[in-house]
Amino acid sequence: LEVCYTRVTTISSSLYDVVRIFAELRRSWLCIIAILDYDEKFYPRIRGITPSTSSLLMTEFCMGAFVWKDTDALQFLRAGLPFYYVRHYNEFDRQNI
Repeated sequence: LEVCYTRVTTISSSLYDVVRIFAELRRSWLCIIAILDYDEKFYPRIRGITPSTSSLLMTEFCMGAFVWKDTDALQFLRAGLPFYYVRHYNEFDRQNI
């Protein structure tokens, strides 16, 4: 984040470079916000430190994840986060998909 800001303020760049740098700044900022949200909101609910709320207000804008392990699916369920449980095709036996 600091590197992008320093480049914008000190080096003269073309418009394309400035747009690219601001896009990189925004991506870095959103990544930091996502990490803080996970650390403050979802990790305590996954570990059972704070109870999961029944309303979906906190998770309605969450993207979700694909999981292969039962333990990962259980953690997402505890946190109230959307997930998609994926199984290998060899595990299906006489099931209609």
